[in-house]
Amino acid sequence: MQRTLIGAALGLGLASLTPAASLAAPAAGVEAGTRAVPAGDTAVAALASQARFWYGEGRDDLAEETVNKLFRLAPDNLQGLEVMARVELRRRHPDAVHTLLDRMRRLQPDAVEIRRVEAAMRVDTDDREALRRIRALSRANRNANAASAMRSLYPDGMPTEDMTLEYWRMVAGTANGTARARAGLLELTRQDPGNLRYRLARDELLTARAPVDRDALARIVAMTKMPNYAKQARAAWRRAMLILENSAASVALLRAYLLEEKNDSAVRGRLGRMTAGAAGHRRALAADHVAPEKALPLYSSAAAVSAAVSAAATATASASATTTTATITAATASPAATAKPLQAGDHKTEAGLVHGAPGRPAPSDVTVAAAVQTASSPSTAPSPSSAPATPAAPTASERASKLRVEADDLRVAGNSTAAIAVLESAIPLDPDDPWLRFDLARLYSRRNAPGDMQHADALFDVLLARQPADPAALYAYALIDESRDRPQAALATLQRMPVDAREPKFIALQRRLWVTQRIQHAALLVADGRTEQASQQLNDTASAIGADTDLAPRIAQAQMQAKAQAKIQADARRATAATGSPDSGKYRALAETLDAGSTWLAGAIDLRTRSGSAGKSQYALTELPLEYRTPWRDGSHVFLQAAVVHGSAGTLDLAASGDAARFGSVLLCQPTCTVGGIARNVDGLGLAAGIERDGQRADIGLTPLGFPVQNLVGGVLQKGDLGAFSYSVDASRRALTGSILSYAGARDPRTGATWGGVLANGVRVGLSRDDGGSFGAWGSLGLHRLTGRNVQTNDRMQLMGGGYWRLINETDRELSAGANMLYWRFSKNAGEYTFGHGGYYSPQRFVSLALPVTFGQRTARLSYSIRGALSASRSSTAAADYFPTRPDLQAQADAHYTASTGRGVGRSLAAAFEYQMRPKLFVGGRFEIDRSTDYAPNRLFFYFRYDLDRSGARPVAFPPEPLIPASQF
Repeated sequence: MQRTLIGAALGLGLASLTPAASLAAPAAGVEAGTRAVPAGDTAVAALASQARFWYGEGRDDLAEETVNKLFRLAPDNLQGLEVMARVELRRRHPDAVHTLLDRMRRLQPDAVEIRRVEAAMRVDTDDREALRRIRALSRANRNANAASAMRSLYPDGMPTEDMTLEYWRMVAGTANGTARARAGLLELTRQDPGNLRYRLARDELLTARAPVDRDALARIVAMTKMPNYAKQARAAWRRAMLILENSAASVALLRAYLLEEKNDSAVRGRLGRMTAGAAGHRRALAADHVAPEKALPLYSSAAAVSAAVSAAATATASASATTTTATITAATASPAATAKPLQAGDHKTEAGLVHGAPGRPAPSDVTVAAAVQTASSPSTAPSPSSAPATPAAPTASERASKLRVEADDLRVAGNSTAAIAVLESAIPLDPDDPWLRFDLARLYSRRNAPGDMQHADALFDVLLARQPADPAALYAYALIDESRDRPQAALATLQRMPVDAREPKFIALQRRLWVTQRIQHAALLVADGRTEQASQQLNDTASAIGADTDLAPRIAQAQMQAKAQAKIQADARRATAATGSPDSGKYRALAETLDAGSTWLAGAIDLRTRSGSAGKSQYALTELPLEYRTPWRDGSHVFLQAAVVHGSAGTLDLAASGDAARFGSVLLCQPTCTVGGIARNVDGLGLAAGIERDGQRADIGLTPLGFPVQNLVGGVLQKGDLGAFSYSVDASRRALTGSILSYAGARDPRTGATWGGVLANGVRVGLSRDDGGSFGAWGSLGLHRLTGRNVQTNDRMQLMGGGYWRLINETDRELSAGANMLYWRFSKNAGEYTFGHGGYYSPQRFVSLALPVTFGQRTARLSYSIRGALSASRSSTAAADYFPTRPDLQAQADAHYTASTGRGVGRSLAAAFEYQMRPKLFVGGRFEIDRSTDYAPNRLFFYFRYDLDRSGARPVAFPPEPLIPASQF
């Protein structure tokens, strides 16, 4: 999603300003024969550029949507045809690719777009062996040969972005090839300015060798905040840190890096060696009484040198040369100094990066003069007689710094409690260091024990009471408030900072906080249904921010979410159906895309009960599922689910000869085993994992660990369309959860043998039609073989179908009535609780007719539905042995369950709701009761869904859509 938003800010915004670039640029970095879109047709050029951008970002859906818009303006646009051919190639639809190529050949047989698509088709087929040899050459450092062979294989340009970057890496690895590679990548970024992969590859080259290009480094640091590029950018940042030249500016850059990567021992060691070298040089100056002007290479800015030399020149005659040199050294060691070393006579400075913010200005004369004043004061400046001949003992500040490093090591090792104790002992040593307090406040906030938040605030309250306008302290405190999602408090803190002390990084934080506050407020407006006000507020925010490449994507995302929710709230719920409004369908799809790009955490409590015989058919199950769901690749997302389960069938009274005889093999030990009772309780932890994408789902899991019987379960689900119909095919292996015996299994009180844990193995096919109008219909056929541990094998057929009429069919309100038919058939009766039975309802035949009526409604933040139904059924159950899997036991018992038939009527009631409590948080519940002859189950279900990334784009689901526990797949 981050790439999508960056694309909106960079790709779409620049599309109309730049010439069309080739989809996969030629290896030489220039377009070889690509025809530019006519300059006068800016709309076509913009759409072609957008389509290429979305394809490069892996968003084939948006690329196709953009190409369709392009074709409405220019039906025969070759660049659009090339994009669609590449999309179909990535989807592995070769017939569609050939159809598009034929169309392109009819338009212009010699088009370079045709050759590029044909080359892309060869990558995984004809060219596979050649590419393997080329890459082997590159791995053997024969990059000149590899690059030449790659260019010969693809003279019209590399077929893919990955191969384009691969080619330029080969070129960079040749003798004197770095400049060529830089030029090539620079041309790629000029042709395609919205392509962040090209920009990052270019900047990696610019920072790969000393001297490190500081502008490129600043761009790399900025890209570490972009999730899709963070790993590669951080690696490039680290490589640059390890080759920095020795300078005060480099020290600042290394410290900035270590604020983000505190456990990087290699960079920390380089910082130590660099600072130790500088300190040693300064000590040598003091000992040898070197004149100040000879120390110019150490100084970090012209202002520092000027102030220090001026102070030395006006010193009293009694001041020693040692004191003068110490004064100059104090000026050069000012924390504000960040520019590179000067050479004698050179008064130019280079702005460096501090805490990841490029372009920090050189320290002012006032700041350096204050440093000189401090260094010259009697309390800190060494006197000639007191200069130690041996290394001085660590100062309190140095001891505090060492403790800070020790605390960070403890934090990385997972011992936050010890880290807190170390930092608490370090602060008295250096009470004016805001970053000690920052580290401690951050640990307090993460621990979040009672009183920790107040302790974190108190750390800075004490410091700011003593230094109310200290910029570093105010900045550190504002960062803490930002991490605690308190933008208003952080803004108020920054507002206390003197205007002339506001460095670029302070201003950047202020702008970021202001945007965060505005976006949060807009999200609340949307949640309350005030979407017009929210949209206006976001538009005003965007205008105020302007072309800020860091903040504009966040605002663009918020605008997309607000627009999507506004459209959903205004249009009909069935706008996504084939005959619905295309605009509302587009925004519904957009909202779903935004939500699909989020990481969600969901949990529930599921309570199910059913009356029955204690110890056997009585049923009480509590399930607490927790699910983590996150995007993965190509529009898919993975989920991990764990569920704590407690089940109970009550207590089996062995003295009750009738009931006890029909459990396990107790019949064969009566009356000698008729004393006492058995509490039939089970506890376990169920696990499941899976992947979903566009109506497809594959999952695998385990029935709860801790149950008497555990089974591997899972399935594959495919949904799609067949003309006006929708279909589903579900091949699965699922647990039957209708009783404690069928779900968890049991142990025979007489023998200790385990049986139960029934699985349904088979396939279910569904077909439905619903165009969003007044009528809909559905049907399904399930064929399964039922197996279990020491349970007889059974075959099940379930045929179901129905129709419904929408009597009220409005945007957010619906009333429907319908009729449903069910026909079930089992080959055997396995529904009892003696050894060999499965404890699940298994009639020989079961026919039911139900007449449901459903009403539902949705407001801006709440949706609900109520369903009632009346039913009539007829069933027949076959006779069965007591012990169907044990002929020896059956011969001893010589007992049978008799066949039976019956009729019944039933009624059921269900109610569900979903409520958006906060922009990121949805809660809901469901209540069900069912009453019929000998069957009275109840269910109470509560759930939550929380978006870990951003505010949910879609409104509350209508009808409510609860979390589905994996046991109910």
